Parts: sequence; structure tokens; C-alpha cells
Amino acid sequence: MSFTFIGTDPFSNCKACGRKVSYELRKCPYCREPDPQLRNVLDWRVNYTKDLDPSVTSKWKSTRRLRIRILKILAILTLLAIISASFVLEYHPNLMTIYLGLRVDPSEMWLGTLNGIMFILLPISIVVVLIPEN
Repeated sequence: MSFTFIGTDPFSNCKACGRKVSYELRKCPYCREPDPQLRNVLDWRVNYTKDLDPSVTSKWKSTRRLRIRILKILAILTLLAIISASFVLEYHPNLMTIYLGLRVDPSEMWLGTLNGIMFILLPISIVVVLIPEN
């Protein structure tokens, strides 16, 4: 559960019932708590989180796992594309230049740019694949 120290959103959780309340309200409309804003240990208002709200169904709480699965699938596809592109660039660089319509001899600039892109995407993809689902 991630709480921010300073509440910058216009909504917070009610400290009594956990539902979504505006920071401008003096009383919770659901349970009539006189000071409804949830506060942290430093007495600062905390932003609204769906995990604390009992009115939010478990269907909407599980969207994080779905997003992580989609990110993992995209990361695995990116890894496969990086591996295949690196084999093509390493062993047959003329195929890439002919396909792109460049000069017949491969330029150092194109190979360096593509290798740089691969070295940036590779660690990002590996980190996304290693994110735990829960």
C-alpha cells in the first residue's frame, strides 16, 4: 500500500469508513465523521486509494495485476525483437541496409544507433519481466 506524505489530490479516504471524500468536506456524507480526511503519522492528508475503500469491488482492485501481465507480454515481445534484430545486425548487416534503402555498405552511424536503442530497451524489458504479479 503506497501512501503519499502530502495529499495533493482533491479526494482522500474517510478515516472511519474508508470511502472517498472530498478534502473540502467537514463531515463524511456516509458515516458523519466530523473530521473525515485520512492522515498519516505527520498529520498530513493522504491521497485517496482504492484499496481502503470498501465500496470499490474487487474487480477494480485487480486491474494492477492485469496491467502487469500486459506489460510482461509486451516486454517479452520486445526482448524477442531485440534478440532477432541483434542477430540480423551482427551477422547480416547488409540485409538491413538493403531493406531500408540505404547505401550498400553499412554505415557505422546506423549500426551504432540501432545498437544503442537495443542497449536501452534491453534492461527496461528485463526489469518489467521481473516485476512480481502480487
